[in-house]
Amino acid sequence: MASERAKKAGRALLKFSSYFRENRDAATVMFIGAFITFVISLSILYLSIQNGSFLKADNAIFEILTDVIAPILEIVASVVMFRRVYLHRSMGGLGILMGIISLPGSEGGLLIGFILVVIGGVMSMLYREPYTGKDNDAKKIDK
Repeated sequence: MASERAKKAGRALLKFSSYFRENRDAATVMFIGAFITFVISLSILYLSIQNGSFLKADNAIFEILTDVIAPILEIVASVVMFRRVYLHRSMGGLGILMGIISLPGSEGGLLIGFILVVIGGVMSMLYREPYTGKDNDAKKIDK
């Protein structure tokens, strides 16, 4: 019974991931989430500067890391993933990691941006290259 459920879940995941073979939806979803996170992070950074909490050095480093650098790296990862599809796993992982880093400082774009970045990262990790039918890696042995 449990093994049948596991097989059924595996087939459903395979069917779900096969949808992402031909399109670049993962990069688009990740870019939208990263942009939302960046805009909200800049507004939170502006408010912290106006509030005076930016004057301490340790707060300033933390705010810059979580409010500026992490969303910019999320945007860069999504653009690279859109342009160079063969880097989809590493850029998806980088996007998820930067989303987690941006979570405490800017609340991950009020969780909306964080959720979209994580969904885009997972979609990029589920992406599979389409099968071409050619065995390019096979080496011919010359005699």
